[in-house]
Amino acid sequence: KEGLSRVKKNNKYGYIDILNREVVPCIFEEAGDFSSGLAFVAINGKYGFVNTEGSIKIPMRYDMAGDFSEGVAAAKEGGKWGFIDLCGDWVIPPYRSHALSICGGKSLISSEQKKYYLINLKRKIS
Repeated sequence: KEGLSRVKKNNKYGYIDILNREVVPCIFEEAGDFSSGLAFVAINGKYGFVNTEGSIKIPMRYDMAGDFSEGVAAAKEGGKWGFIDLCGDWVIPPYRSHALSICGGKSLISSEQKKYYLINLKRKIS
C-alpha cells in the first residue's frame, strides 16, 4: 500500500518499494500496512507508527495497535483499547477490552461482560 510492501528478513519486518529497494529497514518485530502515510510497527513489544520514509512519527508507547482507517487507528494502552488520530492523540481514550478498526465511521467494541456494540468517533453507541 502507498507504494511500499511489507517484507520480512531475518524474522524482522521492514518495507520495500516497487523497485525492490529497502526503504524502511527490517528492524521491527511486527508491522502493518500503510494508510494515511503511516504504518504501525513494534519494537521490544511496544507499538508506534512510522511514515513511508521510516521515520517514527508516533512513538512506541502502545501495547498494541492497528492500521489507520478513516484517520484513526485502534490502540491499546494499560489493557484497554481506544482510538488515536494521525498525531497519536486519543480521539477515544482507552476504555474497552476489545476494539476493531473504524469502518463507515463506526467500530465494533466489547465490554467487560463480553457484550458487543457499534460506536462512532463521538463515543455514541448504536
